[in-house]
Amino acid sequence: MKKAASMSDASLLSDQRPTRVRWIIFMCACMTSWFLYLHRYSWLIVGPALQQEYGFDETELSFIYTAFNITYGIGQIPSGIVCDLMGPHIFVGILIAVWSLSLPLIGIGGNKLGLAASRLLFGLGQSGAYPSLTKVTQLWFPKSKRTIVQGWVATFFGRGGGAMSPIIMATILMGYFGLGWRASLGILSACGFIFAVLFLILVRNSPDVDSRVNDAERSLIRDGRE
Repeated sequence: MKKAASMSDASLLSDQRPTRVRWIIFMCACMTSWFLYLHRYSWLIVGPALQQEYGFDETELSFIYTAFNITYGIGQIPSGIVCDLMGPHIFVGILIAVWSLSLPLIGIGGNKLGLAASRLLFGLGQSGAYPSLTKVTQLWFPKSKRTIVQGWVATFFGRGGGAMSPIIMATILMGYFGLGWRASLGILSACGFIFAVLFLILVRNSPDVDSRVNDAERSLIRDGRE
C-alpha cells in the first residue's frame, strides 16, 4: 500500500511542470554583479575629478583608491562565514544597500582621510558579494549548471557593469544631462538602493523556504535534472 502511494507521488511529481523561480534568482544575482562593477568603476570618473578639485598628487590619489582594496580583501572570508550562517537573502540585500549608500559619500569626504574612509566603507560593502553569490548558485541550481551560471553572473554581467559605468555616468548623466559627478553618483546610488529592496523582495535563501517553488523545481535543483 505504502509502495503504491510512493509510486503515485513519484508519478505526480514527474508529471508536474517545474516552476521557474530559479531564473528570477539568477537575474537578481546577475544584476547584483552588474551593479557591483557599475558602482566600482565609477572611480574612473571620480578619481580624476577628485585630483583636479583637491589638487592631489598621484601618491595621495592612490592612497584614497587603495583604501577600497583593504576592506574588500579583508572582508571576503568573514563575509563568507556570515553568509553561511544567515543565508544570502538578507545578507546580500544589506551589502547592496551598504555599498550603494556609501558610494556618494566620497563626494562629501572633505579631505584625504575622509575620502579614504568612504572608500573603506564602500570596499567593506562590496567584499561579501561574490562569496555570497557563489552560495546563491550552490543553493538554487543543480551541480551540472553551476559553473555556467557563475560564469554569467560573475564574468558577463560583472564585466558588463564595469564596461557600462563610464558610458552611463560620464556619457549619459554628465554629458547628455549635464549633471556633475556628485549628482551622477547620487543617481547611481539611488538605483542601487532600489535594487537592494527588490533583491530583498524577490530572493529567498533556498528553494526549500520559498513558497513560489513547487516540488518539481525543488527536485530538479536537488537531483540535477533539467
